[in-house]
Amino acid sequence: MAGILGSSLLGVTFLAIKVGAIPSEFETVISQMARTVFDGRGILYLAMIAGTTVILVMAANTSFADFPRLSALVSADGFLPRQFTYRGSRLVYSTGIMALALIACL
Repeated sequence: MAGILGSSLLGVTFLAIKVGAIPSEFETVISQMARTVFDGRGILYLAMIAGTTVILVMAANTSFADFPRLSALVSADGFLPRQFTYRGSRLVYSTGIMALALIACL
């Protein structure tokens, strides 16, 4: 997994340098690379941006789905407060969800 992440980072960095993409307030580096590689804002460009959006949404969803469960396991071992092990009225770890929401707001 670390090898895949490292090669992906090196590939994106190499491509960003070759394309000449620079951080901007108006367009992300991924969008600049996709626009250059796919020669404009056609269907492939839109598919690339849609795929990136789906990945980011799934990553955000994963933290809210698994952090309460992980914090309950860690608190059962005594490394977090015991309140994280209690299930709420909807059979979820409410304290973990509230803690994650508070951290996200900060």
